[in-house]
Amino acid sequence: MAQFDMSGHKGGQYDIVFITDYTNSAQNNFMSQLLDRYLTNVSYGFDRCGYGCSDHASWYQQSFPASFPFESRMRESNRLIHTANDTEYDADHSIHFAKLASAYVAELAKTAGSVTPPPTEPTPIDQTYTNLNVSSGQWWRTSLAIGSSYQELTVKISGGTGDADLYVNLALSRQPPNFDAVLTNMVMKKRVPFRFPNPAIGILI
Repeated sequence: MAQFDMSGHKGGQYDIVFITDYTNSAQNNFMSQLLDRYLTNVSYGFDRCGYGCSDHASWYQQSFPASFPFESRMRESNRLIHTANDTEYDADHSIHFAKLASAYVAELAKTAGSVTPPPTEPTPIDQTYTNLNVSSGQWWRTSLAIGSSYQELTVKISGGTGDADLYVNLALSRQPPNFDAVLTNMVMKKRVPFRFPNPAIGILI
């Protein structure tokens, strides 16, 4: 989805500024390519909002590709917003967004020979387990359901002796001793990444 919220105030040098947090980087790049191809007179840049500052954030958190082309950099945005004095509207500036929206819809509507739509970037899953009591030689098992677009697992341990082995299965139907990955001698407070060889729908740790 593309969120066009606030387009009538040009606060700086750029006509359009793509917000990079709570948005899909591949789609942001796709939309900037539309400007390069069809609207070469429109200048653009990139900036951060610092929080989920418009409706695009909710779509992004649900794993939809989302972009937020904004009217200016955040430090140059309209300071009169949501006040009785917010009467400015620059139609010449706002028309750039209407043209970008038209190019966006037209390009995505193409079939043969069209540009492949940007991939969905899954929302990171942050799972924490506390108060574990596992002695040497014992097992502690858990499972985590994930979507097919997730490709990497990162594990961090702390407390205890700081020495543990990680066994991973990429399908809940598989059981020990048939593991997909074994990472031994994990060190306390060290992040250990494991990249899935194929997209998984569930893992058993």
